[in-house]
Amino acid sequence: MKAEALHWGKHVMRFHFWSAAATTLSVMVLALVFLAIPASRVENANAYFQQNNIRASGLVGTKTLSLTFDDGPSTHTAELLDVLAENNVKATFFLLGTRARHHSVLLERMAREGHIIANHSYNHAQLGRRYAANPDLLVKQIAGTNEVINEFARADQGYYFRAPYGVWRGVHAEVLNSDEELKRYVGPIYWDIGGETTFDDEGNIRTAADWDCWSRDWSADKCTSGYLKEISRKKAHERTRLGIAYQDDCIELDFTWRRDFVATGDARKGNTFQI
Repeated sequence: MKAEALHWGKHVMRFHFWSAAATTLSVMVLALVFLAIPASRVENANAYFQQNNIRASGLVGTKTLSLTFDDGPSTHTAELLDVLAENNVKATFFLLGTRARHHSVLLERMAREGHIIANHSYNHAQLGRRYAANPDLLVKQIAGTNEVINEFARADQGYYFRAPYGVWRGVHAEVLNSDEELKRYVGPIYWDIGGETTFDDEGNIRTAADWDCWSRDWSADKCTSGYLKEISRKKAHERTRLGIAYQDDCIELDFTWRRDFVATGDARKGNTFQI
């Protein structure tokens, strides 16, 4: 899922909405993100690729939820965009080049409706030691997707990258920042909500991740409870500028999408959504 204009010293994450008027929908991983900043608001200290994942926005107490969706787009992304439009919510879409190149109409719509189009590598590669040892392969992963999304990204949106699986090596930053085209990216953006499923000592859900909920064959309600509990717990610790990450629609699984979770649900209580 993805959102509207944000500041960060560093950033990003994942998260899920679902509808009171039960609509079934296939989606990808929705990640609760810690913001994506417009290019005009990015300070030099926060620009470029960093040696470590960017995990914190530096803005607490703002009661802001930032939504990001990973791994898209797909044939189901249009339905997701409908839900976001109906609720006037903006999001950041971290896209794969292999998918984005087949969905130019969806990319045009994302930009037209005010969402941020971001880079999630070309084919969801795990950017570990192989890519540290072969810089050309690393550059191709980011440059390949950049070539696809560059013509659709709004001029004022900024450029953001999230590493697949959150896997990153410090040496990658130097390589990518040496590229005149790619050094304009800020990243890698991590997530704050929705990264894993955990339980307390009594077996109650403490946190949830949509991809894991599907593998456990959980209902949308049960999965949502994990997200809400994690949000509430972090709000209690004044970590109220939250980034939620979800799998957008690359995984062909159905779940009940609760639109009022965005419009009037618990996530909205005292919070606003931003990119």
